[in-house]
Amino acid sequence: MVANINARFFNGRPSNDLGEAGVLIHMDDGQTEHGQPWVKAPGHQPEPWKVCHLGWCKGADHISCSLINAHTPATYGAGMGMLLSPRATKIACSYASDGGTQGVRQGSVGGCRDRKPCTSQVYWGCQFDDLELMMKVQRRLKLDTYNEVIVAKGAWDSAVPELIEAVGWFGASGEKAAKDMRRRFLEHFGLTRKQVPLVHYRGRTKGFVEIHEHEHGHEPWHEHQS
Repeated sequence: MVANINARFFNGRPSNDLGEAGVLIHMDDGQTEHGQPWVKAPGHQPEPWKVCHLGWCKGADHISCSLINAHTPATYGAGMGMLLSPRATKIACSYASDGGTQGVRQGSVGGCRDRKPCTSQVYWGCQFDDLELMMKVQRRLKLDTYNEVIVAKGAWDSAVPELIEAVGWFGASGEKAAKDMRRRFLEHFGLTRKQVPLVHYRGRTKGFVEIHEHEHGHEPWHEHQS
C-alpha cells in the first residue's frame, strides 16, 4: 500500500486521473469533526472522518484537499492529515493555489458552482474543471504554495471508509492526533492496520515513510521506508 502511495508521489504528473497525478491529502484544518469543541457533546465522540456541521462550519458543503507529488510537494501547513484513495475520490474542481473557499457562499461547493472556468492563460478568480490543466499551470508558474482541490460533502460522506487509504502526519507536528484518529477509524469500521497504514510525510525527496506501531500503545514503534 505505502509503496503504491510513494510510486504515485514520485511519478505524479499532470493528469485527470488521480492515480497518475499524485497523492490527494486533506490536512486537519477544522473542516472535519476533529478537535471541534462544539461536537464534544455528552455521549458523542467526534469522528474526524466526518465533515464538520456545527459551529463556524455549519452548513459546510465541501472539503478542501491538496494534490501533492515530487514536483509540487507543498501542503497546507503541518499536522495530522488523511490520504485519499484515487479510486474512491470524486473531485468537484481545483485551484492552482489557495482558492479562498472558506468565504464562499453555502451551496457553491467551494466556489465550483459560482466561478467561471480557468484557462491556461486565465487562472485567477476562476476555478479549474480540468485537473490536468490546473497541474500544468501550477508547474508552469513554479508556484511553491499548495494547490486546493475540492471534494463535495456528499461525495466525501458517501465514500467513507473507502475514501481514506492512509492516515499520517506532515512535518514535525500531528503525530499523536494521527495515531489517535487512525486507531478510532479502524475500530469504528472494523478495519485492520494493514488496510489503513500510518505514515509520516518527509517531503519532496523522501515521500512517505510507513510507521509500524506495536499492539500496545506504550511500546515503541518503528518505521519502514517503502
